[in-house]
Amino acid sequence: VKSSPPSLLKQWYQRRVRGSEQDRPGHGVLINGDGEVEDTISLTYYRYNAKAAKDWGKGKLEDMAKLKDFLLENRPHVIALNCSGRAMIYMREIQDIVTALEQQHQIKPIAIELVDPTVAMIYKESSRAQSEFPSYCAEQRVAVSIARRLRDPLTELAQLCN
Repeated sequence: VKSSPPSLLKQWYQRRVRGSEQDRPGHGVLINGDGEVEDTISLTYYRYNAKAAKDWGKGKLEDMAKLKDFLLENRPHVIALNCSGRAMIYMREIQDIVTALEQQHQIKPIAIELVDPTVAMIYKESSRAQSEFPSYCAEQRVAVSIARRLRDPLTELAQLCN
């Protein structure tokens, strides 16, 4: 029995991992000072490369416009991003949107912070998360926890222990 060359296996694995990340929409939440969700956003094509395919590229551009509108409407003080996966690429893309809005004097500067998702991954499956947000998917619950962790890391961590 012939085995696959390592390079083929590696390429297949990389495509599969990238594909699985892209198949999930990106989710964001806006929380207030008490950690309560005030607004949400779901970006179906945001994780796709805009140059990858015409349909995906068009969807990604629409998602970027949707994100721009969300930022203009809600005017957050900071954006917290899950620091796993392609976070640096997303951070640059979001920074481009924020910078353009700042230069057009439509918003004040918004900080963008990378947040370790470890606590959020535990939170998303917790009974607390499921009772607080029964209609949210796991990715939305992760977004809530990441936002809360940036706001008050100790409280977010401590509430997992209760």
